[in-house]
Amino acid sequence: MVVTASVLQAAAPFGEPAAAAAAPTPCLAAVAQAVSARDGGAPPSLAIGTVLSARDRDRLAAVGPATIRLLAPGDMATMDHRPGRLNLELDPHGRILRHRCG
Repeated sequence: MVVTASVLQAAAPFGEPAAAAAAPTPCLAAVAQAVSARDGGAPPSLAIGTVLSARDRDRLAAVGPATIRLLAPGDMATMDHRPGRLNLELDPHGRILRHRCG
């Protein structure tokens, strides 16, 4: 499975230069591939500013919390670091504000 550049477009963490988008975090690509491999669909768009659809939220949740964690405003999160886990920080409307490994 090949993750296309459009899936990883604007993959720079919040506050970093757009040039960083060319080198997405390793866990971002791994999660996109895991979701696609699980259901055979196209990888979800995880670009900063993208609003996650209900379908993509369900697809991401099916991969499991050890692999991905969706964090809405006010959500509590443990401080354990898991290098392979992708944390997606969302605004109240489900728009991706930031993503990071850990």
